[in-house]
Amino acid sequence: MTTAMANQGAIQVQQFTVIMTVATSLICSILSIVLNTLNIMVACSDQLNFPISNSVAIVSMSLGDIIIGLSTIMRFSLGSWARLICRVHLILSVTGVRVSIVSLILIIVDRYVAIVHPFAHRRFATKRFCIVLVIVMWALTTFANVLENATGTYFYDPNRRLCDVQVSITRVVVSTTLLYFIPLTTMLVIYTHLLVVVRRMVREIARVQPIRDYSISIHDQGVYPCSDVSLPSDPGPRPRIEIQERPNAHALRQNDHTGQYKLILTFFAVTAAFTVTTIPNRIVRLVALYKGPQAVSSGATLFCRMLVISGSWLNFVIFSVMNHNFRRTLKHILRRRCSAHCC
Repeated sequence: MTTAMANQGAIQVQQFTVIMTVATSLICSILSIVLNTLNIMVACSDQLNFPISNSVAIVSMSLGDIIIGLSTIMRFSLGSWARLICRVHLILSVTGVRVSIVSLILIIVDRYVAIVHPFAHRRFATKRFCIVLVIVMWALTTFANVLENATGTYFYDPNRRLCDVQVSITRVVVSTTLLYFIPLTTMLVIYTHLLVVVRRMVREIARVQPIRDYSISIHDQGVYPCSDVSLPSDPGPRPRIEIQERPNAHALRQNDHTGQYKLILTFFAVTAAFTVTTIPNRIVRLVALYKGPQAVSSGATLFCRMLVISGSWLNFVIFSVMNHNFRRTLKHILRRRCSAHCC
């Protein structure tokens, strides 16, 4: 009797876990699709003052996150097509994650060139060049991912709605090191270096005594002091001279570097969030391949997968909180959409 009650309790706990897993995954997937769609709308808007190269990379990264959300919804499909859907889900989800990594690499290379070689950046960072680069990157990433997963053995667990591909531990170690650990660690180090460099530039400009640029503005009500016509003895009202202060070069440079600093800090936060939500899943997978699936609890596996899904919509939150231009453009788009539908 006690054994039967214990088994029934374990079954109920397992059913509750499955329900919570499906519900949480679906909510995160819907958030990923909706919020990344807003990311794309803001990045494509003319109101956003981001460099065009960064806007194209944000669109690419958001599309990759949307694919992650769609593939997660696809994973919970039922029926006789479950194994085929499992294969498509793995290809799409891994492609979305790796496209996001490559998009982050494009962003940091763009910011580095913009600071170190600004003239070369203005020459090559055109909209057409960035779009062609992103398309080529998508094609190569998808092709490499299909080849990598073509030789693996797929398995599907209908009880936990879990599908995965079984490959050799050597391939997983190499791909994790080359595609995750090295790029993400390098990007975080470069971002830290760029933040220090740009912050130093802002402080050096702030220490320079600003040279005020005064210009004389003449409001003369019809009297022109430089006219060739001789004036009468009583020329009438004298011109009113105003001295207007214009922004000097130091102030403009300081504002430009401050904007660079805030933009780099935003992308640094995006990269750090992506690292935190992605790396634990790779570590758990390495441990499971090395020591066996029993070495990793189902709760840890579920938590790491939820981190990956949650990371697909965190970019919108980071952009909205940390960047004023993004927030202002988003409000403009929502206000315009609301007025168009409400009126």
